[in-house]
Amino acid sequence: MINPPKQAARPTRKYLLIWETVRQIPKGRVSTYGKIAELCGLIGQARLVGYALHNLPRGSNVPWHRVINAQGKISLSDLDGLADLQKKLLRKEGVVFIKETVHLWKYGWPVKGKSRILPRS
Repeated sequence: MINPPKQAARPTRKYLLIWETVRQIPKGRVSTYGKIAELCGLIGQARLVGYALHNLPRGSNVPWHRVINAQGKISLSDLDGLADLQKKLLRKEGVVFIKETVHLWKYGWPVKGKSRILPRS
């Protein structure tokens, strides 16, 4: 007997919140996994942000490429070409890399003064 293909699991409330927050990052800006977690009220759960982005549905409009690590670098492995794709997408939006690093003080989002972004209804 052949097993039927598994259906994708329903995203959790936390994943939906993370995806909605990432959607708010403007073109030409980046944010960090930790900052997205903080904005979602998920302090200390930067890895959860990574898991949520990894589990985006195909064809999603969430700009996953705008999320980088706290050192201003791309965290994805280049084995599957995703790191190159992320860099290409960011460069297309005007983000500049200097020695594989994005200056968060220049391209970081949100701009200082905003502490929590609430999801759009």
